[in-house]
Amino acid sequence: MTRNLSRFNSLRIVSLMLALLISASAISCGSTSDRNADTSADVQTSAPEVTTDGDPRKNAKDDLPELDYNGETIRVLSRGGDYDTSIEFNVDEESGDVVSDAVYNRNVMVEERLNLKIENIVTEKTRHNYNSDMIRQSVLAGSDDYDIIADALHSTMSLVLENMFFDLNKLDYIDPSQPWWNQSLSELSMITDGLYAITGQLSLTSISGVFCMFYNSDLFAEISNDDIYQVVKDGKWTIDKLHEYCANSYRDLNGDTKTDQDDFYGLYVRDRQTLASDAFLGGARISAVETDGDGYKLSVINERTVEYAEKLKSLIYDSQATCRGEYNDDTIMHKMNDSSTVFLPWMLGAINDLREMEDNFGIIPIPKLNEEQSTYSSYTHNGSSVFAIPMTCKSPDRSAAFLEAMCAESYRSVVPAYYETAIKVKYSRDEPTAQMLDLIIDNICLDVAYLYSTYLGEYVDIFRNMFIDAENCENIVSRLTSKESSMNVKLGEIVEKYKELN
Repeated sequence: MTRNLSRFNSLRIVSLMLALLISASAISCGSTSDRNADTSADVQTSAPEVTTDGDPRKNAKDDLPELDYNGETIRVLSRGGDYDTSIEFNVDEESGDVVSDAVYNRNVMVEERLNLKIENIVTEKTRHNYNSDMIRQSVLAGSDDYDIIADALHSTMSLVLENMFFDLNKLDYIDPSQPWWNQSLSELSMITDGLYAITGQLSLTSISGVFCMFYNSDLFAEISNDDIYQVVKDGKWTIDKLHEYCANSYRDLNGDTKTDQDDFYGLYVRDRQTLASDAFLGGARISAVETDGDGYKLSVINERTVEYAEKLKSLIYDSQATCRGEYNDDTIMHKMNDSSTVFLPWMLGAINDLREMEDNFGIIPIPKLNEEQSTYSSYTHNGSSVFAIPMTCKSPDRSAAFLEAMCAESYRSVVPAYYETAIKVKYSRDEPTAQMLDLIIDNICLDVAYLYSTYLGEYVDIFRNMFIDAENCENIVSRLTSKESSMNVKLGEIVEKYKELN
């Protein structure tokens, strides 16, 4: 287990609180060939059944019966290579930090309730890495090594297709309709009646991994008189609007008369296969796949994608609006900290890197493709944790009871701790940020191609490569067209593999 966890930044805690207060509902993206059409279909979750007195979240009831597992050990394979992955399970003592103590007390409460002992098997994998090789080797060898898998979404969904996990719908105790589970992921991943992986409020990485736009509010005031929060509220925050703000912002800070990453730019991104691509793709609601009820087919080759590519090329390559820095995820927030960029798209968890930032900053959604797009939207990083029970587990119903208890207790006790921290510490730099976070979290967008990106491969890479050079932007449709046939074959294989699992 991980010790001496650093203090959890309160603004990220606000985001968690907001996300969890809306019952982890999400939007599953649809698809259309209309360039100005909204490509989403709302997936709503019902309100939880709770007692009428006191705190409704604290008093939310699960349907688990009294269970006693006689002090048995339940083994959880999880990641612990960074703070976000570690905080989900791996706290082995109280430290006085309200967040890590809440996780620790949740673990103890579930251990006592079920009379079992949690053994955390922690690898040094981060959000960007995964344990799929370990999982595959264990299951194929028939080894009963793990009772619970907590691993990256995209790699786990690929393992589902390899028949690595139990169908959770055939086990006792897990109720996917409860508010602590994310019903949207369940609906997207269940091509048939089987449910082989699940996520919910136990997965804090699914919230800290939401893509958003950080901006330096002090520097923004130097380039525009606009109230950017009002621009967002008016539905006018688009890629074109971002370009308008950034177009004339360049300054040669080091005086070498060359445009390099040491200068000042309106927008800062990475230069290759960057997650900024995932951020802009989700914000523009570029959905890859449509379904006819029986299967999937690629539907991204359309005018909307052409418009997206044209706007990105103009923003990134046709002016000095954007800096494409060296590929290094660990230092990307330095450009915000040293006040040499106005805008920077990244995951919400990066707020933890801005605690000492001298300038004021805020958080807004990723811009829309155009004003005709009806809502803002955002992907959550596909390295966020989902949960599954390996086929070699000897007590799958016990594992199911453990997952239900852990996720329900996260809903009841961990989130209130986050909220109290957010209210008491108040790291937020301005009041409207909380409203923006609500808007971002309330419009999380899920896409089938992003969900199964490890299996499909080329799709995500084609869009990420748009940040390598202008040619990849110009040729996006031809690149997608060249892969259309093979992608449709793989989409068909996904459906067939699900059918074989039942």
